Amino acid sequence: MNSEKGQTQIGIAILVTIVIIVLLLCGLLFYFSKGLPQVGDPLERAVEYQVDYVEDVPIDNCDGNNQVEYEDEKEYAEEHLINVHGEGIGGIEAFLISQKIEVHYGVQNKEIIRQRKKLHFSAGPGENIIYHIKWTYMWKKGDGVVKYADGSEEIYQFGVRTQLNPDVAIEKIACSP
Repeated sequence: MNSEKGQTQIGIAILVTIVIIVLLLCGLLFYFSKGLPQVGDPLERAVEYQVDYVEDVPIDNCDGNNQVEYEDEKEYAEEHLINVHGEGIGGIEAFLISQKIEVHYGVQNKEIIRQRKKLHFSAGPGENIIYHIKWTYMWKKGDGVVKYADGSEEIYQFGVRTQLNPDVAIEKIACSP
């Protein structure tokens, strides 16, 4: 009796597994009914700069009689990011587009960008200066085309964060009497 019950459970498990596999294959066939997507080269349309982090370095030499100078190496790290979107763009297309963009721009999604910069800071006698170090990254944005074997096409938009650069702005503050 127990062996018949065990065989029945095994038979049901095998049947359920076969049904799941068939459903998955039908879903894949429906998904790829347009044919495997061919991703066209990305076309860059715009470049945007975005400040990510600001570090302030103050030098208060209001009461000093000599020039104050020093050098410091600053470092900041950020990730390369690739954003892909578009109507009709699904998981496989987004993956293929990301791969194409990685090759085109020589970046890897989520790869850490590290930037170091040796900076010179100084303040003359009677000066109060704040150095604002702005770490800025560059977004390259554009679009491209995904073509299918059935002749249909989908437009995709992308953004890729490619560079990280420091920019230094100097602010002079009045010394209080």
